[in-house]
Amino acid sequence: MVKCSSKGFTLVEMMVSVGIFTIILFLSTSALLSIVSTDRKSRAVRIAMDNLNLALEDMTRKIKTGSMYYCGIADTGGVADCAATSYAFSFTAQDGVSRISYQRAVGDSFGSVVLGTDCGPSFAAGQGCIMRSDGATFMLATSPEVDIKGLRFLVTGSALCGTSIPCVSAPPTTDAIQPVVVVLINGAFMTGLGLGGLGQSAGKSEFRIQSTVTQRAYDN
Repeated sequence: MVKCSSKGFTLVEMMVSVGIFTIILFLSTSALLSIVSTDRKSRAVRIAMDNLNLALEDMTRKIKTGSMYYCGIADTGGVADCAATSYAFSFTAQDGVSRISYQRAVGDSFGSVVLGTDCGPSFAAGQGCIMRSDGATFMLATSPEVDIKGLRFLVTGSALCGTSIPCVSAPPTTDAIQPVVVVLINGAFMTGLGLGGLGQSAGKSEFRIQSTVTQRAYDN
């Protein structure tokens, strides 16, 4: 009688092998998905940071080269300091004619409205933005990737220095302080993509920014 000595896998060994393979596959897939998610989050944050940096740089450059600083909502075209921070700020552009204003708005066309305007249909109902006006209608200064929760301005030294009485008198009889604007911004970067697109996701990275700008032209 010829006996067959070859051995094969038993059912238990096969189940163990498949189980180990499934666990390894699951761990590998989870690691891959985590890497993809982290990459998408970092790209979203980078895009939002670039947008905010561009908006802040443009704002500070316009303020620095401008004049006639007015802190407050009801812009009179003149100058005004604010002892406490204000939601709105206006000034005369470098051309000496145009009047530029910055303020914060909240919500979409169907959401809440702040200061008589809204961010637009691309923004969620509770999401904030920075609006800029060049003397006519307000336009967006930030994108939906950025949620502006707070925008405040603090202005000192806006009063014009006298011409008949020099500001260098001792003590100065008129305002001898160079105009200074402190910009305070806090908010969050949208770090994920929801079903409704950017701005609809719960994933956020908080930020706080303070920038101080001095009028370039000498206040005399």
